[in-house]
Amino acid sequence: MMHASTVLTHVGGELGFGVIARERIPAGTVVWVMDQLDRAMAAGELERLPPAVRQTLHAHVWREQRSWVLSWDHCRFTNHSCEPNCVGLDGAFDLAVRDIEPGEAITNDYGALGMQAEFTCQCGAPSCRGFVRPGTTAVSSPTSRAYRDALARVTQVPQPLVESLLGDPVAREGLAPLLPRLLRSAHPGGHLRRA
Repeated sequence: MMHASTVLTHVGGELGFGVIARERIPAGTVVWVMDQLDRAMAAGELERLPPAVRQTLHAHVWREQRSWVLSWDHCRFTNHSCEPNCVGLDGAFDLAVRDIEPGEAITNDYGALGMQAEFTCQCGAPSCRGFVRPGTTAVSSPTSRAYRDALARVTQVPQPLVESLLGDPVAREGLAPLLPRLLRSAHPGGHLRRA
């Protein structure tokens, strides 16, 4: 489930669609959480699909451990940046690693998402690699540092998706092993704040 303060919009050019913040989203905010409507497919399941379907899906799925994830909502239109403002945790959460301002695109580093196709990057970030290739999963040091800093803020900022994290039985069951780790990483003895 995508944060309610985001909207899908046509951003133009080769990017096509993108996810944009409608309001300020503070660092440490869970921006996306995997829920029961998202679809996890085993690699073999994806490969058994007709080629046209597979080709379309490869533009919208990402790799998590042993499965491919297809998000049901506009999360699947989150675009790439070599300096992303969101980083994922175990394929179940995306966390804002810095404050995201209204009108700003929500971004992830596709190189860390198990993508399958190489592409030329035109993100415009000062540290743009110029290309993104499968297997380029190393997260940069500044991004890792920003992620650790954002984790420290998880318990200090409102978490509008807390109901999705804790209130849905299916999501709660799947995410139960991750929540304590997220909270421990964020702040010993921490609790998520409701919005």
